[in-house]
Amino acid sequence: MATKPSELTPANFEDNRNMIRIQRENVKNVLKEADQLFVEHYQEIEGGRSTAPLNLNKQRLVDMQNNNSIVVITVRKDGNIIGYSLYSLYYPLEYCKTIFANNEDIFIKKSERKGHLGLNLIRLSEEELKNLGVKKINYSVTPVVDFSPILKRAGYEINCVKYSKYFE
Repeated sequence: MATKPSELTPANFEDNRNMIRIQRENVKNVLKEADQLFVEHYQEIEGGRSTAPLNLNKQRLVDMQNNNSIVVITVRKDGNIIGYSLYSLYYPLEYCKTIFANNEDIFIKKSERKGHLGLNLIRLSEEELKNLGVKKINYSVTPVVDFSPILKRAGYEINCVKYSKYFE
């Protein structure tokens, strides 16, 4: 479906003044470094009202990369991961010849959320996904962390509203 990170010239954004770099990366490398970020993200989204415990299926992410069905874009400052965006790639049942991307997670450390960093992450992700043949990108926004103003600024529109219910 998509090209592997090693076969790719990634979309890059560099801000040498602030030592920021946004790029596509191999999921295995990200998994080695981003455990604390996953925990921070989970704590912010769940806010103590956890519906399910954090239990990241790392092997599934590696398998998805091996099947070219996941894209990981990172934000690094001074070489350290301070943010990421994960996209699953798929062919919808209704549009079997068109690649869609679902944003599974997007996160930037609270202390680093300034300027246009989130917008740059979204725009560079778009560029990378378009280069892979993706025709539509979907984001889910939670009421806890509503980043819809950034998505609107990037040209996104409300497509559907999702509701969920958790069973114990």
